[in-house]
Amino acid sequence: MVLNCIFSRFIYSIFKMSKKQVVILDDDPLYLLKLEVILEDSNFNIIGSFDNVEDTKAFLAENENKVDIFISDLFIGSKVLGCDLIHDISPAPFPILCITSSYDENLHLNLKELVSYYLIKPFHKITLIDCLNRAINLFEEKRLHEFISNRYILISVKPGVLCKINFVDVIYLESSENYTYFYTKHGKFAKKLSLSRLLSDFLDDRFIRIHSKFAVNSAHISAVSTKEVNLKTNLMLPVSRGFRENIKDFMIQKEKYPTRILSTYTIE
Repeated sequence: MVLNCIFSRFIYSIFKMSKKQVVILDDDPLYLLKLEVILEDSNFNIIGSFDNVEDTKAFLAENENKVDIFISDLFIGSKVLGCDLIHDISPAPFPILCITSSYDENLHLNLKELVSYYLIKPFHKITLIDCLNRAINLFEEKRLHEFISNRYILISVKPGVLCKINFVDVIYLESSENYTYFYTKHGKFAKKLSLSRLLSDFLDDRFIRIHSKFAVNSAHISAVSTKEVNLKTNLMLPVSRGFRENIKDFMIQKEKYPTRILSTYTIE
């Protein structure tokens, strides 16, 4: 279906296998060289390497769409210029990894919401590469989540008036003759379209058909079995025999790709 094609292209553009583009800021020439050697030996391509904030800021502004991750030392010339730069460019369209030779709790707290990881020199090559990959993957997952969350459908509530229903707010759908009812966090809405047509042409893969009459938003499922689905609203909906495979597929996907929550951490 059309939405699946768009979704697939989006997924491919995010997760395609290619060298990740990195920009580095560090005023220590020896450490800068060390970082360059480590990254070039791994799946990274350095597109910018700087020892001052001014050139770094100008490069990032001009090439922000080409950058996959930015590595920045916090202290440049004994001043927290790296920290200032991070604040200046935030919210950045790429993840940021901070490196520093000393841990400062106030700086860490100040940057916690702006950076993906905060590493203390010296750190191992494996630690650096792991944090870079995690930061990039987590950032792209967040972008994907935002992309999914912003999807919506328009429903006529009265002549000449359309209501925007965000997919993320839809809990479940119920089919009734020629209409489908959307049960959302904000109320019940009806659209004159079959449930089958909605699922094939208008909705995305978060919606699972569980019955000839029902489809549910997988984000609102609290428990499942082959006979019923429990929603987070404490409502239970039946699963018909013909749609049990959909539930099995959902359970397999949840086991295969569990929700991952990673927080910023310090490595000494």
